[in-house]
Amino acid sequence: MAGGGHGGGGSMRWLLTYADMITLLMVFFIVLFAMASVDKQKYAALARSLQIAISGGSGILPGTTGQDGSGTGTAELPMPADLPVLPGRPAAPPTAGAAVPPGALPEEDPLVRLGRDLAITLKGEGRFAVYTSERGVVLSLVGTALFGPGEVSIRPEARPLLHAIADRLRGIPNDVSVEGSADDRPINTPMFPSNWELSVRRATEVVRYFTEVEGLDPRRFIAVGYAEFRPAFDNSTPEGRARNRRVDIVILREHYRVGLDTHVTATGQETVPGAIQEPAAPSGVQEPAP
Repeated sequence: MAGGGHGGGGSMRWLLTYADMITLLMVFFIVLFAMASVDKQKYAALARSLQIAISGGSGILPGTTGQDGSGTGTAELPMPADLPVLPGRPAAPPTAGAAVPPGALPEEDPLVRLGRDLAITLKGEGRFAVYTSERGVVLSLVGTALFGPGEVSIRPEARPLLHAIADRLRGIPNDVSVEGSADDRPINTPMFPSNWELSVRRATEVVRYFTEVEGLDPRRFIAVGYAEFRPAFDNSTPEGRARNRRVDIVILREHYRVGLDTHVTATGQETVPGAIQEPAAPSGVQEPAP
């Protein structure tokens, strides 16, 4: 009887092993489910934060109001503490309630990324500002970083700065507009009768450096002078006047062309609005020899 009782107790031991296995499996699947839920929430939060950062929403550097060549811009990029962002209009915040699927992170504008890279590359190289506008990325250099007072020759110590910018321009196909500006104090010298000559000559010197020294394609560049008529700061203070003496390097978006307002026709030809075009010869008709 004792032996039979002992055998009966041993035959039930498999239930303990089975119960332990079921319990462990249940705990395992609960842990997997919990991990999946946490990751999903983390990715959703990351996607939302990136969307806000890229779109210029709250929590990033606030935009400022003023004049850019295009009239619009954002203060999305890191700025030096001693030079506030140049004028621009803040970008619109993301649409309220817009859902971002987990894992589907928004793509960053390549020019915004380029602007951030420039801000990091040029940190400590002098007084500058980097911001975005409708036209593209604007790199604004205070005139004293490049030129002496009333001069148009690039200072030797400014060449490493321009070389670093040229390296960034070398890796992209975008056209570039170099734009000189002055403060409101008149200049009257034999070489520069007005601020028009001074501002456009400084822009031209920067373009010549990029094309002749750095070997960049001249067809990508245009030099523009605005004299004192595009102030970014108040000319009533010495600091404001100093910041208005500047050179803006505008890296244009792909649909902008330097100096031309072009569009593409149905045949793929680029045309300038108002330009007279030669009519195409009718099909099957040969043009007379000149």
